[in-house]
Order: sequence, then structure tokens, then C-alpha cells
Amino acid sequence: VHGCRATRGNCDRLGIDAESFARTLVELNAAMALDHKRVHCDLHPGNMLLAKDDDAEEGWTVYLIDHGMYADVGKDLHAKLCELWLALGDRSHPRLVDICSRLGVKDASLALFYPLLFEGDVQPQQRAWDCLPKRQRRAMMDSVASMRQSRTLVREAMRFAHSLPQEMILIQRSNILHHHAMESLELTPRQRDRLWRHRLQTCRDLASSEEGSGLRGLGDFAHHRSSRLQMLEHSLRKQLGRANEVIDLIRGKLASLTEKHAEK
Repeated sequence: VHGCRATRGNCDRLGIDAESFARTLVELNAAMALDHKRVHCDLHPGNMLLAKDDDAEEGWTVYLIDHGMYADVGKDLHAKLCELWLALGDRSHPRLVDICSRLGVKDASLALFYPLLFEGDVQPQQRAWDCLPKRQRRAMMDSVASMRQSRTLVREAMRFAHSLPQEMILIQRSNILHHHAMESLELTPRQRDRLWRHRLQTCRDLASSEEGSGLRGLGDFAHHRSSRLQMLEHSLRKQLGRANEVIDLIRGKLASLTEKHAEK
């Protein structure tokens, strides 16, 4: 196989749009864990060979090499990964805590540190931190400060990591390398934001697809969510009806007062 490292300089030299190539990497990274259930865990730029290919739709092909480190995503872990990305997309703090616990972090106080599931993968980890309620976030920062003073922070972080399945650690490694590969493409902040939105949407689509996710109870979850929306709509319509009744009552009283004032 002939090609060159997947870097910004080589993209420019070959006339390949770096953002277009990055979108392919985003889709590849998501599909490995959430669709194919087999993750290449050493996918740094040196293990991706980029080559011009006139027969390819995009005009180029990327070859993955060094297949010595893979993580097989079993049915149970796959379901939890799907739930993890759906919960992250929905910014659901309770569901993220629950998934973290079911991944093996049984200590309730440690399960609150679910952003560590995305350690080193900057954008999803920032979104995970944003999912924490403000009061909870302040309490956690106080807890971190206390652990630093007592020199137990590293020990607790290791306890968190050791609670997770080995495959989860390998997937996390893959996501970190994915982040570094994206950094090597030297994209602008606006391009990185677009790619993060694309990555989040791609992961949510794969996680919620009937064919690829294996997500238990997804139909029930969708039905439950739909029912909640219907209930909310009914409640809002009811409140709006009451508000209109009050407005009509006030208008009637104002008209009555106006007539009385005119008579005087």
C-alpha cells in the first residue's frame, strides 16, 4: 500500500480538502464502536495512509495499517455505549450517572465523575462537564480540591479507571488518538465546531438506529419520550386555555368599568 501520513501538509500537497477528510475520520471513528463493534485502538496519523485515487468518489483513499491492537465491543458494552452517546446528546445528567454506574463505577460519589469517560477527548468531555448541574459541579470541584490536599486525587482517578471494562479503556484510547489526528489537520475553530456537531449527530444516529445499535428498550424509550411530549403539549394547551379565560374576564371587567365611567 502506498500513501503518506494523514496530516494537513500532505492534504494540501495532494489537493485534498482537510475538512472533508476530517468528516470521514469522524464517521469512521463513530462507526467502529457503534456499528461495526470493532475498534482500531492505535489509529494515529502514522497508521493512516492517505493517497490520491481517481476512482474514488472523493478523489482520495485512506488506508488503515498496523492492526495489532483492537477492541471488540460486546453486545452489553455496545448497548451502554449507545446509551452513553444518546444521554450526552440529550445533556441528561441522571442518565449519564446511571450509565457510568452500570459500566462498573459502583461508588455513587465516583459515578458523578462521568466526564472522565471522555478523558483526553476534549469536545465530548466539555459537553459532559456542562451536563453537570451547577450545584453538583461546585461540590465536585470542592471534592477535587480536598483530594488534592490529601493527595488522594490520583488514587481516586485510578480507582475510577480500574472500575471500567478493559475494552472501555481501549475505546477511550482510540478516541484520544482520534482527537490528536484531528489536531494534526490544523482546522480552524469554526471547522472544529462543525465537525463536533457532525460527530455528535453521527453518534446519535448510529446509537438510535434500529439496525446497528442493539440498544435495549430504545423503542420503549422513544415511546416514553413521545408520551412525555404529548403530555407536555396537553398541559401547555390547558394552561393557555386558562390564560385566555382570564384575559377574556379582564377584558369584560375593563369594558364594564369603561361603560360606567362613560355614564358618569
